[in-house]
Amino acid sequence: MSRKQIVFLRQHYFFRAIRRSVLAGVLLLLLVACRNEGTPTSESVITGSSDAAAPPTLVVTLAIPAGETTETIINEPPTPAPPTPTPAPLAATVNGQPILLSTFNEELARFTPPGEDSAPYRPIVLDILLNRTLIELAAASLNITISPETVAQRIAEAQTLANENGGPTGFTDWLTANGFTAESFQEWVYQELLAGAVAEQITANVPYTAEQVRARYIHVNDLALAQNILAQLRNGGDFFTLAQLHSLDTATAPNGGDLDYFPRGTLLIPEIEEVAFALEEGAFSEILTLTNANGQTSYYLVQLIDRDEARPLDSNQRNQLLDQTFTGWLQQQREQADIVILLP
Repeated sequence: MSRKQIVFLRQHYFFRAIRRSVLAGVLLLLLVACRNEGTPTSESVITGSSDAAAPPTLVVTLAIPAGETTETIINEPPTPAPPTPTPAPLAATVNGQPILLSTFNEELARFTPPGEDSAPYRPIVLDILLNRTLIELAAASLNITISPETVAQRIAEAQTLANENGGPTGFTDWLTANGFTAESFQEWVYQELLAGAVAEQITANVPYTAEQVRARYIHVNDLALAQNILAQLRNGGDFFTLAQLHSLDTATAPNGGDLDYFPRGTLLIPEIEEVAFALEEGAFSEILTLTNANGQTSYYLVQLIDRDEARPLDSNQRNQLLDQTFTGWLQQQREQADIVILLP
């Protein structure tokens, strides 16, 4: 068994939601009095506008007794309110933030390999878009912004690199091959930079040193063999040699099952990690019995070689801790969010 290789979670591209507002028209009907000397006594104010032809004006003349003035009342019909725009279909909302169905379909087309059915990828793409929206909402709450200049610089760098490798049309060829337009790639870069900035802030307190242990282990699939190896260890057998002879992990067996130094949270099998941290230096464990998702049972023996309370983390180890911290935070955001799935 080799240690887990985890790459620091950097979200690749995200959907920036478009907020729409609906204007309500307010209709006011005012009468304008025109005196016989032509001086108006009031003004007519009509809110709202329309591109349609103006309706006819109705002029009403009142019959009045002789000797009194005549007033003409202008009765202008109200301007019709503009039609309410039809809302764009949605795939989901996250805390009220919409994810457009068109965005989901675009991402699904980009995510699905050519010639394959897109159905298996629908939940994957939806999950990605939900996470991206959560990250975008978090960026707003953390006052994290990405300037247009920074985005333009990254695009120029990508274009230069693509053209160096693919000729004058290298960049446009790459965009086409990956289902991007110039506009969608600009959004892609923006969201990548935004996610990186959020991740950097969320993981700012991940340390550069940590308690680490150095351990070795033996992996077998036969209980009787595991019991025999344990009996040999109790009688003074050499753990290093027994691992070379019997361990099924071809990556570590030649080195006596040595896992090297590792901090908490970095082994593929956390139960082995837990046993290693609980042992005293030089001690070995009892048989650890584990059954995987396929129903296969394996047996493990672990020995602690050394313990270092504050050992510097190498780049892989720290990236694993960065990944765990950010993934844990993102999972917490998912659990607390109001997510409504609207996919047809």
